[in-house]
Amino acid sequence: MLVCVAMVSLGICMLAMATLPGTVLMLLIAAALGFAFGPYAPITNTVLQMRTPEHLRGRVIGLMIAAAIAGAPAGNVLAGVLAG
Repeated sequence: MLVCVAMVSLGICMLAMATLPGTVLMLLIAAALGFAFGPYAPITNTVLQMRTPEHLRGRVIGLMIAAAIAGAPAGNVLAGVLAG
């Protein structure tokens, strides 16, 4: 449930930031985003470690890190294509 709230709040805050409000409002939205989305990473890591068998944890966590590192540039390229 908390993960769903974090993801929905992420979308709402990002849409609000996309309207380019003033500096004070942008800082308030950023603070709301931090409070709402902050617990996401610890919860995700806990679930990942609890559900992965012990003998596969190194491989699974390595794959998650590699996918995150490879996904960031790919997402930037895709965003550039969609924006252009």
